[in-house]
Amino acid sequence: WPQGLPDELAANPTRARRLLDAAGYRDRSTLGTITVNATGLGAGPAAAVWRQELGVAIELEAMDFNDYLRAIDAGDAPDIFTINWIADYPSPYALYSLLLLPTAVSNYGHWTDQRFVDLLEDASAATDSAAEATAYRRVDAYVDAQAPVIPWAYSTGWCLVRPGLRGLGNLTTGICDFGPVAWDA
Repeated sequence: WPQGLPDELAANPTRARRLLDAAGYRDRSTLGTITVNATGLGAGPAAAVWRQELGVAIELEAMDFNDYLRAIDAGDAPDIFTINWIADYPSPYALYSLLLLPTAVSNYGHWTDQRFVDLLEDASAATDSAAEATAYRRVDAYVDAQAPVIPWAYSTGWCLVRPGLRGLGNLTTGICDFGPVAWDA
């Protein structure tokens, strides 16, 4: 994942209230009720904080996961929804292209930004590791500034292996993959 990101994003309710005010929502009731999908990552505690700290009306909605995916695909997703993705291919291009390119099936927020596309193309065309790292830092910074998604939670897993053992990894389902395991010669 991009280097230098904080482990936790700092909450700033005062700034959030100011941003809502500046956006024309000083009277929070004009926002209407914001529907938050409660399937998945436990949105209840966050919704309670938004109600209390920001004074917004929040409704939690739960549904069967298949119905949920169909609603997202049809453009009928709740106002705030969660989706997770397993980064089974450790490549910044894979992450960004599968989740944020305008034509990506998993671009559930339907974010479109030509500057992002140009930066990603530049990064993928880099010819050496230093240029690639610099180019992906530009992509990371741009995505951070544009915030098409809000990271909610990231889980990590670790595996301790003996020196000389290579190829051990996880399948996308989180099951240990012994298929490519080999010892160094």
